[in-house]
Amino acid sequence: MGFWASLRPAVFLLLLLSTTLMSEIDNTVNQIMKSAPLIDGHNDLALQLRRYFNNNLTGLDLNTLKKTHTNINKLKEGNVGAQLWSAYVLCSSQYKDAVRLTMEQIDVIKRMCRKYKEFKLVTTSEGMRNATDKIACLISIEGGQSIDSSLAALRMFYDLGVRSMSLTHMCHTPWARSTEERPDIVPPKSNLTDFGRKRKKGLVMVNFYCGFVACQKVCNISNVADHFDYIKKIAGYESVGIGGDYDGATWFPQGLEDVSKYPALIKELLRRKWTADELKAVLRDNFLRVFGKVEEVKAKLKDVAASEKEIPLTEIANKSCRLSLRDAFPTPNSGHSLWKTVPPAFTIVCTVNTYIISLILTG
Repeated sequence: MGFWASLRPAVFLLLLLSTTLMSEIDNTVNQIMKSAPLIDGHNDLALQLRRYFNNNLTGLDLNTLKKTHTNINKLKEGNVGAQLWSAYVLCSSQYKDAVRLTMEQIDVIKRMCRKYKEFKLVTTSEGMRNATDKIACLISIEGGQSIDSSLAALRMFYDLGVRSMSLTHMCHTPWARSTEERPDIVPPKSNLTDFGRKRKKGLVMVNFYCGFVACQKVCNISNVADHFDYIKKIAGYESVGIGGDYDGATWFPQGLEDVSKYPALIKELLRRKWTADELKAVLRDNFLRVFGKVEEVKAKLKDVAASEKEIPLTEIANKSCRLSLRDAFPTPNSGHSLWKTVPPAFTIVCTVNTYIISLILTG
């Protein structure tokens, strides 16, 4: 007992030192995140609002909602200053009702962000910077299937406030190849077809889903931090962002179970010798820089006419789901067209009207 008793002062000092160091690290994390509130690039709460509540916001309180990884109180705990909300529809909607479903998801995001005083809908980088006392809401489309291979649909989504779209999700589109191979959807011949080719220079916004960061159901903060270290090594810290994917997946790292846990990741990166400036860039500044560059390009192109390019029908896997309107009254044998939707009574009326007009003109 005498030996162990003699160690008590040393053990006490070690515990005190450890507690002091941990407190200093926590204070540093708090200072960093207060000065650079997180812009998270990926949250699927809107999908869960459809799943659990059929997009009905009346019967829920988003401040304390417990069925999801996300609620307002947790966003505040996680020092989230801006959130890209995903308007996501399943790949199975492709060639069917993807555009309508995406519109409904955009609608519920807008209604959600207008209902709660803690949120503010924004569409610009300046709007994100100025929303200092709110959580800025930006709308993002997850997966190119949402535009049904139509640039016109993409432009209309922009007019509705959408400011980002990922090319693919877990399925191919007719113009871009996904990493997921599915037997029910034929992939294009190349990663991007001519219709789908766009320029890059963006961010790698790290997803926290264990299936991605560790290829298994169980993972931890260290697995996620490894990805940050790797991207920093390959592309530099200026290319790193955060896109947690909360409420879009099921298996999240131990210690990063919901949106309130973002400080734990910053703490781990600090332990790995990331500097305060690097972390502020990852949390916020990198995204704002890239968003600002995109806006500069938009300003330069404001007088350029919109592209009228259409995807060739030969590249569409399911042509039977597309209605051709190029010929208002095509012949019955011209394929899937408006002709097949014209009821017989309408055809009779048109014929009678044509006969009457011909009589009038000929006397």
